[in-house]
Amino acid sequence: MKSWLRRPNHLVALLGALALYLACVFLCWNWLTWSRPRHTLGEACWPEGFTSDGRHAVTYKRWWRWLPAGGGGEESTGPVQVWDLHSGSVVASFLDEKRHLHAVELSSNDCWLAIQEGKYPKHEKLRVFDLASGKEQAAYDVPADATKSWHFFRFSPDGRSFAAYTGRPGDEQVTVWDLHQKRPALVVRDAMHPFAFAPEST
Repeated sequence: MKSWLRRPNHLVALLGALALYLACVFLCWNWLTWSRPRHTLGEACWPEGFTSDGRHAVTYKRWWRWLPAGGGGEESTGPVQVWDLHSGSVVASFLDEKRHLHAVELSSNDCWLAIQEGKYPKHEKLRVFDLASGKEQAAYDVPADATKSWHFFRFSPDGRSFAAYTGRPGDEQVTVWDLHQKRPALVVRDAMHPFAFAPEST
C-alpha cells in the first residue's frame, strides 16, 4: 500500500477521487436541505402579517393597473385571507376582490382583524372582524374630510381596545374604542400619529 501511495500519479488520482466524492456529498446535502416553497398563496397575494404561533398568514391583493389615459398605479383590494401555512388552504376570507382597501392590521392576540376600506384618496368604513367567527365586530364611519392618516390604527396588547387616528386638518385626535362595547369611545384630543399602546395597557 505504501509503495502504491509513493507513486505520484496514483496519489493525485486518489486525492481527486476523494475531492469529487466530497463535492457530490455536499451537493446532495445542499439539495436535500434547500428551502423550497411549500405552498403558493394565490395570485397577487401580499403578506400583511402572521399569527403569533407562525401557523397562519394574512394576505390581501395588490395589483398594478394601467390607466386608459396612460401610466398606471397600484391598487389594493380584497379578499383579505387567512392562510394555514401547514396545509396551504384558506381558513378565513373577508371582503371580495371588488372592495378596495388602504390598510390591514392583525391584533397581537390573533383575535381581531382591522380593515380600512377605500380607494385613494377616498376613505370608507373602518371595519374590525372577529378572526375566529369571521363576523364583523364593529364598523366605524370615516369623515369625508379625513386625512390619509386615518388608516393609522392599532390594537391594544390584550386585544380589548382599538385605536385609530381620527383627526381632520386643524383638529388632531385619536379615538379609542372598547371592542367588547362595555364602555363608550374615548377621544384623545391634540393627539397625533404615530401612536402606540403601552405594553401593559388594555
